[in-house]
Amino acid sequence: MKKSKTYWNNKYPKIDKLYEGRMVGGKRFLGFKKQYPISVDVRRFISDDDLATQALINKIFDLPVLSIINLPDDVKIFEIQQWVMENIKYYGDMASWGANEFWQFLWETDTLLMGDCEDGAILIANLLLNAGVAPWRVHVTCGWVKTDKEDGGHAYVTYCRGDDWVPIDWCYYPELSPLKDRKPMARYSEYHDVWFSFNNLYCWSHEDIPAFRGRCRSMAAV
Repeated sequence: MKKSKTYWNNKYPKIDKLYEGRMVGGKRFLGFKKQYPISVDVRRFISDDDLATQALINKIFDLPVLSIINLPDDVKIFEIQQWVMENIKYYGDMASWGANEFWQFLWETDTLLMGDCEDGAILIANLLLNAGVAPWRVHVTCGWVKTDKEDGGHAYVTYCRGDDWVPIDWCYYPELSPLKDRKPMARYSEYHDVWFSFNNLYCWSHEDIPAFRGRCRSMAAV
């Protein structure tokens, strides 16, 4: 029997998570010499009922939202992941914002058509939820991934497929194989320990760190 929404929403410890993912100040911000970090509740980066997101979904599918909602999740995931991979240019935070870490909201990524790992992941998560994918099936996951020299920080989407989770990555390890053919997360050697994961409702982590100061270092495609 497949595990339920209640099971997955409660399997991992829920915590309140503030992340210093925004920044004001610095030379590119109104002439300030110093940068001031802004702590944001990570859940605020995702909404399952947003007009701007629904307008973008209309453009991607060229269908009314009500018709898109009735499509299988596999179709939604393929179309959305492909669109992000083809239309969002990978660009690091320091180059674009002059900051070590700057999480963009969906409308910023859609307007700029560029961003780094977490910006594309946040965009994908928003699009999936507004296309009718159940929120409990969609997490933005932040953690370590394998690199040539040492592990690096990365953010990517994971999707609950029955009794396991599969990656929906757009930049570090992207693949567009059918959902049913993707390996579960546990079988990927590229993805390592998770710091925390979240959607629009909850944040989960085995480490009770309300304000996380790490960094999702930019991971381009390998």
